[in-house]
Amino acid sequence: MSKYSEMPLLVGGLLLALILLSACQPVQVPAAVSEVDAKIAVAMSAAPVEIAKDATILDWPTEEGGDMVLLREGTNDWTCFTDWPVTPGAPDPACYDLEWGAWNEAFAKGETPQIKSVGIGYMLAGGVDPSNTDPLAMEPAPGEDWVVTPPHIMLIAPGGFDPALFATEPHAGQPYIMFKDTPYEHLMVPVDRDAVTASHPLALAPTPIAEETVANINAYLDDEFDKGRFTGAALIARDGEILWSNVWGLADRQQGTPNTLDTVFLAGELGTQFTGAAALLLEQQGKLSLQDSICQYLDVCPDTWQAITLHHLLSHTSGIPDYFDARPMEAHELTVKGATPESVVALFRDLPLEFEPGAQRVWSHSGFTLAALVIEHVAGQSYADYMQQQLFEPLGMTHSGCDTPPAALAPGYYWDTAKTPATYDPSSLFGSGNCYTTVGDLYRWNEGLHTGDLLNAGELAKMLTSHAITAYNEGAGYGIVLRDFNGRRLASNAGGPDDYSSISYRFLDDNVTFVAIGNQWMEYIFDIADQVSTIYFGDE
Repeated sequence: MSKYSEMPLLVGGLLLALILLSACQPVQVPAAVSEVDAKIAVAMSAAPVEIAKDATILDWPTEEGGDMVLLREGTNDWTCFTDWPVTPGAPDPACYDLEWGAWNEAFAKGETPQIKSVGIGYMLAGGVDPSNTDPLAMEPAPGEDWVVTPPHIMLIAPGGFDPALFATEPHAGQPYIMFKDTPYEHLMVPVDRDAVTASHPLALAPTPIAEETVANINAYLDDEFDKGRFTGAALIARDGEILWSNVWGLADRQQGTPNTLDTVFLAGELGTQFTGAAALLLEQQGKLSLQDSICQYLDVCPDTWQAITLHHLLSHTSGIPDYFDARPMEAHELTVKGATPESVVALFRDLPLEFEPGAQRVWSHSGFTLAALVIEHVAGQSYADYMQQQLFEPLGMTHSGCDTPPAALAPGYYWDTAKTPATYDPSSLFGSGNCYTTVGDLYRWNEGLHTGDLLNAGELAKMLTSHAITAYNEGAGYGIVLRDFNGRRLASNAGGPDDYSSISYRFLDDNVTFVAIGNQWMEYIFDIADQVSTIYFGDE
């Protein structure tokens, strides 16, 4: 078994009509390296990127009657608030313009707002309120539930809104009046946060790649292919639009079948990203906590595992030995003959911990195997089915899965001159690398993950938080490594079973994705990704 040694491995009337016809692009959630950064990320998810990136960020008082806490001084006229701590469930941040700011100040003082012009607020992560009618309520009335609202825009206007034109029911699927007949009434306008269109005045147009840059990228990868160091497919996207893609080499060397953008490859350990996101999605759904002991969910759990949490598994800080390192001969046998989750766990279940949980960060396939078993227990279905139904299908990843690879899977090869496919059974990487995908689906994965289609801002911030430090002195998130690349914040992940290689780079502030995947073990995949990224950005 070959693997990368850490993979830094291993996003009234005319105005209202324009708003209703347009779509709102929520900000990319950046990698958070502290509690403050995580709160800022949540607050920024409330508004379009062009607003949130320069807005002032405020957190709620740490004690009753205290002052708001300034997290970041902005440079525009907008203010964004972090998750309102009074409400349950997912975070409900909000961003407001100056007119709304005056409204909020009057509301806090119990005064009647003096509305002089139309004001706009955003809650693109949705919201939760104690009441739709009582602005002073701090919890639902007896017998009532919290009012959950989808992503929306909020409007205030001089003279209020005509109740003959708008509903008052929050789930009517149309604009409705909140706090009707009170000094604080305003219009709630539901929006589709996912339907980003070029006509939206705040949408960011992708920056095309110059012809010279494209030529340089292609020439570099042509040379890497000629050297036998790269074969497969690669793609660059920015702001949700594919800007460049290309393929090299053969999918089947015996048949002479070329690789295409739709060729299916094993993703290898890059799939730890999938497992980490699946666990966070279950937490988002209220079905588990990453701080729970894994023994709550495993049928057989040694005493030494009692203190281990799901957080420890996903951050490689559990202390459980990697079975490829601890039992190499037996693990190799599984890569040839195939495995079950039980046979994988049997390789390391009785081994002593290498260190106390949380004390160190050491890569462990074993931890992600256990995480996949926890997912199965909590979801009540197989790991493969959960990934398919809850992650891949919603994101449009139609060529991806974690079950038995399809017949269309490209054969994998150990090196560039090999003619005979390698014998490798991905079931030996259950939970840590047994999924398959295409370069296009990896693009869809990056977009869905980093623009909030899968995880809410709070859960995504956890995934992109540095929970530990890797052997290369880089930040370790959940299935993601965080590092600085030429002054740009980068979230990266890669995979390398013996006969395939994959890599994913997401430049968090630039909304740029580079993904590559192929059917050969590629020792220099990180060097290749670094060089392509350097060529793409140039002196930008």
